[in-house]
Amino acid sequence: MKWTKINNIMIVHSHGKGAGVYARLLKLFNKRLKVVHHFHGIHSVKKDLAFIVEWFLGILTNKFVFVSRSEQQIAEKCGLASASKCVLIENGIQIENGKYIEKEELPVSDVFCENVPPDSFVIGMLSRFDIIKNIPYAIRNLSGYIKSRDDVYLIIGGDGEERGEIERTIGEYNLQNKVILLGFINDIKRFFLLIDIYLNTSLGEGLSFSAMEAMKYGKPVVASKVYGNTDVVDENNTGLLFSLNKPSMLVEKIKTLKNNRIMYDYLAENARESVRNRFDLNRMINETRELYLSFAPDVCKRRKMRIGINASKVFGIHTGVGRYTSNVCKSILRSGSNKDYYFYIPGSRGNTIRTDIERCHLEKQAVTKQNSTLRILWEQIVL
Repeated sequence: MKWTKINNIMIVHSHGKGAGVYARLLKLFNKRLKVVHHFHGIHSVKKDLAFIVEWFLGILTNKFVFVSRSEQQIAEKCGLASASKCVLIENGIQIENGKYIEKEELPVSDVFCENVPPDSFVIGMLSRFDIIKNIPYAIRNLSGYIKSRDDVYLIIGGDGEERGEIERTIGEYNLQNKVILLGFINDIKRFFLLIDIYLNTSLGEGLSFSAMEAMKYGKPVVASKVYGNTDVVDENNTGLLFSLNKPSMLVEKIKTLKNNRIMYDYLAENARESVRNRFDLNRMINETRELYLSFAPDVCKRRKMRIGINASKVFGIHTGVGRYTSNVCKSILRSGSNKDYYFYIPGSRGNTIRTDIERCHLEKQAVTKQNSTLRILWEQIVL
């Protein structure tokens, strides 16, 4: 609160649950502040205490930014955001100079090389390890298929609080040699060029960055049919979707991509095209900038520019500077905006800020205005 006041912050943009609380509570202490909030996924709509808090914070929010149409519809339906406050700005990712995949050989992970034979069919997952990402579901339901095929591997990049549960699931199904945990991935390009298809089994997404990255590198996506995923993946066009309550569909989708190269290439090409047309980072940045600028009229009302004018030569119309100053002052008066201007004039009333420049025209010129030495001293010391 102190920082926003000192720096004269006009707009605060928060992301996620924790920051969303802090940012929006600022509104209680500064009603003129404009607050923009990103949910980045609505994972619970139960009418509990958390919901009540979120509903109250919504009153303090000027605009909600949603990264997918599905996310917006959920927020409106459960009453967390009114339609008038909603703005849809889909996520965007960096496009590498317009190229979506490069053919050069990249060094690969030692863990990957040691555990995955050449020419294997690699299913990749990449995410933060938390409950929402539902990674143990993928391990459990792919266990039979992976065990039955020597050339199929599941490679998982990432880390997080659910790592222990993921490791226990791998051990429970005796998949230590077929499910490889790579840890935190620094080079996502390398990761996506190592895999054949990308798998997302999330319980819900805002709008999956990792799915977009996979599509950018021409990797077909198999994703759970939940909000956020359905906004990225166009079924049978840029990827394949399956229902979480029908895990057998997951295996069938993967088999289809492994055995049907024509379908694989078709989805891969459409996926790259979709990223280029919909998910470019520059588009997201421009739309966010436009949102900020939409607050400009209110911001300008609050933060009027105060302009001070050295009007000491306003009466010296026989000089270039004097005529210029006189004309500027007259134009300001005619515009009716003189309340935003402060005219500094030495005179008999003392060296104070004067906004009644019109009356100054009627006053008899003081000697100080004629005396260049005194005027210079006034400018350099008093003013």
